[in-house]
Amino acid sequence: MDNDKLFTAYTLVIIAALASVITASVLAGTASLPTPLVFLEHIGLSLLFRTAYKSFDGTYWVNNIHIDSVEEAEEATAGLGVGAGI
Repeated sequence: MDNDKLFTAYTLVIIAALASVITASVLAGTASLPTPLVFLEHIGLSLLFRTAYKSFDGTYWVNNIHIDSVEEAEEATAGLGVGAGI
């Protein structure tokens, strides 16, 4: 996602949904609260995934062709059956 505000809103919705499921499960007696270490692990992994996602913003290679723009990406993937035409 290019918009950090949108990502923040998405993250808050996911956290609220997860909290609702955990609360309902605990109140129903079918589960117990995860340990704080589990929460920290998931937060750490989420931050690492976000960092990895943000690292893809640079140039990249497709089919051994160096890509600098969307147009070049479309040309490189045209013969692969990948892209907006599908």
